[in-house]
Order: sequence, then structure tokens, then C-alpha cells
Amino acid sequence: MSSSKQQPFRVVCAGYGRTGTESMKMALDTLGLKCYHLMEFEKYVWDARFWTELLHDTTRGKEFNWSKIFDRRGYVACCDWPMATFYQSIIRFYNQKNAVNKHSKVKVILTKRNNPLQWYESVKKAVVPLVDAFDRFHYNYAMKYIFGIDLKNIIWKFCFEYNFPEISSLDMWKNVQNLRTEKKDHFQYICDVYERHEKEVTEFVDPEDLLIFETGKHGFKEICDFLQIPYPLDEKSNINRFQLQLNSNSSAKS
Repeated sequence: MSSSKQQPFRVVCAGYGRTGTESMKMALDTLGLKCYHLMEFEKYVWDARFWTELLHDTTRGKEFNWSKIFDRRGYVACCDWPMATFYQSIIRFYNQKNAVNKHSKVKVILTKRNNPLQWYESVKKAVVPLVDAFDRFHYNYAMKYIFGIDLKNIIWKFCFEYNFPEISSLDMWKNVQNLRTEKKDHFQYICDVYERHEKEVTEFVDPEDLLIFETGKHGFKEICDFLQIPYPLDEKSNINRFQLQLNSNSSAKS
């Protein structure tokens, strides 16, 4: 898609994974705002080379060119890990780019759970098994042993190691096991990081550019009002599916 025809990048969802990010992707896609989510990794596995480049740029203190991941396929929004890890970098990059092209500032949506415990249980039951299963994915095997790109390691670093460094000093397998434990100090540390991240987002983003979206409480209307997009009455079936997914995600079992 040429840059002259592409929409400007509009929305960064800064909430951690398992805060209703899949539902948010569904909502933004329905509103015509193509949204990049962790699930896109499976669709575009060769983008791992760009995530590897991001890893190197971050280590060297360089700002990454996010156009390589989002613009080339027409994405104008993003959510979930690892984007939530780098929300500040994405916001800076696109606010600068949008200003040059006389477009509006990026809007930020902070998806959140009712409480840290609900989020913690969801991560253990959904994200950890996914990381654990990556070695069984044929494309990860091919990329790791033929092309030298370890997609599982990239996702682990961006989703967990960068956010929870105190439980990331051991090898990856031991860390996955640690996330299944019920140690009180371990649980408290993870919940503290989660709450600290939410506080950091509210301090980094101007209030007029931020929507705090509580999964299970807020819905399509709040998103439309915030982004100043008309409520899409002709998309009722998609909205109903989104609301159903929202209600499902409000459970700690999701």
C-alpha cells in the first residue's frame, strides 16, 4: 500500500496481553482500523527479521522504524504484546510522522482487567501454554535451525523478560515453570509490575489522548466516542460478536 493512500497510524493499545486485547483488535478491525495483534506473528512469520532488528536497536539505544512492521501492510492500530512493551516508542515514532504529514496525534487505549489477580490467572492459563508450545510449531523450528531466527525467544523477551526482569534471570523453560507457581512473593511482583505499567501509561499519555477501557464494563460505544467514529449500525453482527468476546474476556478463565 502506497504511503499516499494509506491512513495515518491512529491507535496504540498500551494494555498488557490478556486484558481484552483480542476483543479490542476485533473492534478496531470492525471500525476500519486494521489492528496488529500478537496473532499476526503466525500470519507473517517472516516479520521475525524486523522484530530481531528491533531487539538489536533496543540494545543499542536506537529508535526503531515501526513503518517496517505496520505501514507496509496497512496497519493503523496495534494492541497486545509485544506492542504494549514498546508503546512509548510507537507513540513517539508515529506522532512525529503524523506531525510531518499534518495528521492528528496517536490516540491511546489502555485495556485493563478488573483487578491484577484476574489478569494474573488469565496469563497463566493462556499465555504461558502458548509460549511453551512454540517449539512444536513447524515454522519456529524452520526459522530457528535453518535461518537462525528464534521466534519463541523473541516473543519471550518482548512479552516477559523486558517487563518482568526479576523472574527472567534463568533460562526460558525454567521461567515458564516459574509462571505456573503460586509463590506469594512471585505473584505480588508480577501484579506490582502490572499496576505500575498502568500508572506509567496514564502519566505518559496526555489525558485527552487516552481512553482507559475496562474489559467487561466498557464496550463499542466508548471506543467510537473516543475515536470520534460513528457507531457502525450496519455492523451489528460484528458488534455482537465483539460484545460476546468482551464478556468472555472479563472472566479470569479466559
